[in-house]
Amino acid sequence: MDKIQLYLEVIPLPLLIIGGVSVGFLYLIIPAEKRFYLTFLILPTWLALSKCPDLGAIQAVTKITSGMLFILLGLAALLRPVPKRRIPMISWMYVLASGWLFLCILGVNERLDTMLIEFQWVMLVLASMAIVSTLTDLEDVEKIFWTLGMGIIIALAVPLSAIVLSPGTAFIAGMNRFAPWGSPPNLIGLLFVIGAPMLMYMVMSTKANTFKPILVGLLILCVGMAILTGSRMTAFSLIVSLGLIAMPLVKRPGLLLAGGAVGAIVLPLVLSVNEEAASRLTDLSSSGRLTLWREYLMTSFKRPLGLFGKSGFSAHTDTAIGDHPHSSWMEMLYLGGWPYLLMLLLPAIVGLKSAWIVWKNRYLYGDKDRQFLIHVIAALIASFYFQSLFNQALYHPTYTMSFMAVMLTLLVVAMAAELPQQQLIYEEWLEEIAWEEEEEEQTDWDESNVPAPA
Repeated sequence: MDKIQLYLEVIPLPLLIIGGVSVGFLYLIIPAEKRFYLTFLILPTWLALSKCPDLGAIQAVTKITSGMLFILLGLAALLRPVPKRRIPMISWMYVLASGWLFLCILGVNERLDTMLIEFQWVMLVLASMAIVSTLTDLEDVEKIFWTLGMGIIIALAVPLSAIVLSPGTAFIAGMNRFAPWGSPPNLIGLLFVIGAPMLMYMVMSTKANTFKPILVGLLILCVGMAILTGSRMTAFSLIVSLGLIAMPLVKRPGLLLAGGAVGAIVLPLVLSVNEEAASRLTDLSSSGRLTLWREYLMTSFKRPLGLFGKSGFSAHTDTAIGDHPHSSWMEMLYLGGWPYLLMLLLPAIVGLKSAWIVWKNRYLYGDKDRQFLIHVIAALIASFYFQSLFNQALYHPTYTMSFMAVMLTLLVVAMAAELPQQQLIYEEWLEEIAWEEEEEEQTDWDESNVPAPA
């Protein structure tokens, strides 16, 4: 039986339709700008709950309606009363790739589930396109980062509540790996993969000194729970993302040393709580990824079009190999073959190249806060695609990380195309500053030459 049928046994379809229509009407009542950011606030928690089977009906509702969130996000973006930019043409490659994949999964054993997931992916892509078309100012991007950051803080309550309310079942028996509410460690770990860098951005960009210690505490909590999952890829992805984001701290050694001191004290305490999970992080011998990748690669030469025209195969695992690919790119080869991989590789390459170009020219965007935001965007994109080499989540539409990866990729592609206009804006800004400085100097000179009163 498909999973969607199991979920519909928990939540009857008529009730789901009535609830969806009611939410839709309420959503339209909310002012356009508020509902746009409200959806960003809800998204991380909603997707986190959908990974927790022990929550029963809550998980069923969030799992079935996750795609609706992306529809609402796209609708909210389209209805925003703001200037719009042209959507990057490369974004349609995602849609084209999905069209090919639909043809490839017609004969898989889990056809209904797989098609619904792919439909949700298309909704994620279209929502990202609509959102990027409205993000014509970095102030909007900054607001989205802070809103998503606050949403992630709320979402962290989901795994934390398992430790508080159900400590006996929060860890997998025998393995002692953190699995809150039945969520597999590798899946809930992806919440921490996006949560920690977002919290670090908030720590480094907030102007409220009273709020900063709270954010630092939440960051430590997030990293601690990530370590308890015992997921190597979660840990390695955090090292990449946090390391890249922290690069500007080299110019602020005080904050860097303070953070290092806190980490040196807290990290051993976290590791001592779960020594089995901690030891797994340093043991690479049990991974077996290289062997799996080699087998899936060899299979792709036998089936260069993936599962196109095939039937009786699983959408998750090649039964002849016996395990799922543990890589987004190997999964692409298995499902859609070389055409599917190449169609999704193109926007990834263009996105990484655009991120590099925009990062190199970040000075064109003016003040240091905006330059740091661009630095964080580039760091996140790099860490997302690094993660995709060792994990299949990046192209699955059930994670906040997946949504951010597509949205930020399309954003930097659009920004790279607009760099000539940004150069003109930057030059005008420099001229304005020079003119203001000249005016101030002239005013000072005039005041210094005013005759003394008789």
